[in-house]
Amino acid sequence: MTAVAREVEVEVDPSRVVLLVDDDEDIREIVGEILRDQGCTVQVAHNGREALDALDAMTTPPQLVLLDLMMPELDGAQFLAILDEHPGYAGVPVVVVTASRHAAPASVRGKVAGWLPKPVEYDDLVATVSRFVGESAPPRRPPRRAARDVGKFLERRRTEVDTLRAALASADHFEIRRIGHNLKGMGASFGFPDLAELGARLENAARADDQNAMGKLVDELAAYVAKVPASAPRASDPPTLP
Repeated sequence: MTAVAREVEVEVDPSRVVLLVDDDEDIREIVGEILRDQGCTVQVAHNGREALDALDAMTTPPQLVLLDLMMPELDGAQFLAILDEHPGYAGVPVVVVTASRHAAPASVRGKVAGWLPKPVEYDDLVATVSRFVGESAPPRRPPRRAARDVGKFLERRRTEVDTLRAALASADHFEIRRIGHNLKGMGASFGFPDLAELGARLENAARADDQNAMGKLVDELAAYVAKVPASAPRASDPPTLP
């Protein structure tokens, strides 16, 4: 008889609190899953404004803030500037999760306790969390190594095509740059390095305010995700860009 593995819940330690701040749903799901598997209590915020509200609602500061830089409403740099002036949270360690550390403004580099590159690697994340919030208890189930739902990832990219076209029509280059930045960070993680490369080109075109280049890249993205079957290919065998 074949033994069937039984999944047992991880015991979450309420004293090991991590605030995860990122506008990208893929990042929140993957990183949040790893943190919970490590026994951490995870608070999630979609942008800097929500993160500040979350901090205000906490009775004690978190042990660590994992922070994206490119976010709407209140970005990572603005969040750090406010956090630095807050008497209750000025000492909370912040680790920036970014696809490009070198693109971070100088004002950010002097205020953070560490960096994690996108795509986020399991071992790097676990080591960073252990450094700031302590070692977890022995796991009560084997870690899932950041299970990636490729189908869901691709479906979000299809939705983003409409968002990008709307941003092009309104000349919202920040939104285009933000989406390109996120795609650059997560494409390779889900097994689509061509999408990561397209995201980098889109981010650079938005940074240069090149409307024509942005339009062509959005068309490339639309063509790419349109030809991927609904069931999604294996992450190890992605399609190539047209």
